[in-house]
Formats: sequence, structure tokens, C-alpha cells
Amino acid sequence: MGSVSTLIVVLVACVVLYRLFTILGTKTGNEEQHIRERNQGQREREDRLARRAKKKNKESSHALSDKPVLEAEDVQVSVADSDRASSMGPILGPILERDPDFDPDGFLAGARGAYEMALSAFSSGNKKELKTLLDDEVYEDFVRVIDEREAEGHTAESEFIGFHKYEIRDAYVEDDTAHVQVYFCADLVSAIRDSNKEVIEGDPNRIQRVHELWTFMRPFGARGSNWHLCATESLTEEPKEADEA
Repeated sequence: MGSVSTLIVVLVACVVLYRLFTILGTKTGNEEQHIRERNQGQREREDRLARRAKKKNKESSHALSDKPVLEAEDVQVSVADSDRASSMGPILGPILERDPDFDPDGFLAGARGAYEMALSAFSSGNKKELKTLLDDEVYEDFVRVIDEREAEGHTAESEFIGFHKYEIRDAYVEDDTAHVQVYFCADLVSAIRDSNKEVIEGDPNRIQRVHELWTFMRPFGARGSNWHLCATESLTEEPKEADEA
């Protein structure tokens, strides 16, 4: 009798251990599969963006690097030299007359940073950061769009891929204030989603090249103050040089 009871206990134990092993094995397998699928999805999206960037390489005279994000040495950066300035009219001359310490290279570095920061802040609705970058009029325009977007339950998505070119195109003095216009050519991924997360504008999987003119301003004598964006203009292509117009 005792041996029968012992046998039953052993059999029950074997059944319990088998079921426990089965359950744990299944759980671990699902978790690993979930992680693999998630990582695979991330890799596929990164690869998709990279392939689209490389495809744009072949279609454009401005080649992207092998990476989706351009390195600094791959970007065209320039300012107007004295000969071109004289042929275009007042370029940097009026600025340098009032501010001999004006540094075009330093200004362009700051303008590049401001461009990326403004795009990111506008997409995320960060009004506090926009306030530090924009003048009052442009700030009000940006905030109005953000408020309308939020009121409709829409959300913006954006990803800055990289610059192809940025350069000073014009500079002038108005109302004792320096104005410098910068041309930006950049690659972006952007989209707008409605309250149901459906894409209603743009494409989160497509890289688009944009051409824009941004004008920055700063009063003379305001040492240590930041340049502020005071005007933007979207273009369909790179604007012609003054001597080409």
C-alpha cells in the first residue's frame, strides 16, 4: 500500500513539474519573441529611413552621406565674400560698419542651432523655448498654430535628418537693428496625426527636403543679447544668387 501511495505522489509531482516547466517555458519564449519583434520593428524603421535617404542621394545633386544624419564636413557652409557683396549691394558691409566684431562663422553656427531648436520646440509645442528664439510677432504666429493644433486634438511628429547647406544670403540695417538672412536646405521627416493617431498631413516614413529663408535680427549695442528669428519663408527650391536673377 505504501509503495502505491509513494508511486502516486511521484506521478503527481512529475505532472506538476511538467506543467510548471511548460508554463514557464512558454512565458519566457513569448517575452523573448516580443523583444525580438520590437527590436526588429525599430531596425526596420531605421533601415527604411536610411534607404529613403540613400535614394534621395541618386535623385539630387546634393548628395547625402551614407548616414541619414549628415556630418558637419558634408554640409556646405558659406558667407558672401567682399566681391560678391559689392555686386549684390549691401551684404555684410552695413553690419560690419556698425559692429566690427560681427563673426559670420559664429553667427552661422548659432543660426544652425536655432533652426534645429525651433523646429523641435514647434513640433513638441514648447512655447517657453520658442520664446527665447523668436521675436514677438513670429512667436505669436507659432503659438497660434500650436494652440489650434492642440484644440483640434492633433499632434505633430518631426525628425531632423540633417543639413545640406546653410549660408548667409543677405544682411541689412533697419531701425538701428541688424538683420541677417540665412538660407537653409535640410532633410526632415514630419507628420501631423489626428486624435485617432491617423496621419492627416505629411508622412512619418518619408524624408522630404526643404528650402527656407530665415531672417534673424538683433539691435545694435545690445551686447550679449541673442539673435531672434523675425521672418521665415518657405521655398520650393534653392533661391538664385543676386547675379543670377
